[in-house]
Amino acid sequence: MKTNPVSAQLAHSGGRHSHWLLLAAALAAKLLQRRPSAPQWLFIIALLYAVGLVSGMLLFTARVEQAIYRENAALLAADLRVESSRPIEAASLVNWRALASDYGLAQLH
Repeated sequence: MKTNPVSAQLAHSGGRHSHWLLLAAALAAKLLQRRPSAPQWLFIIALLYAVGLVSGMLLFTARVEQAIYRENAALLAADLRVESSRPIEAASLVNWRALASDYGLAQLH
């Protein structure tokens, strides 16, 4: 059984977004092996444009998502809560509260 080099490349890529670009390039290469007509050229150009556009939008939305998470992390950094399965020693608690007041942090209770 002959393996398809495109499917082997897709299996190696781990299913990332770039596999659509590989599929489009493989289809374009198959169509170009024959004598392409004007409608085929138009289809190839439209296909590559669409895949490039979708890939660009995915990259843009990923960057926006990362920026939102970064801003949320900076905004919510003050909402830190310390928990432990063991009781917290009173001396450690006094030291932590002193450090928190030195940094100007407030306590809920």
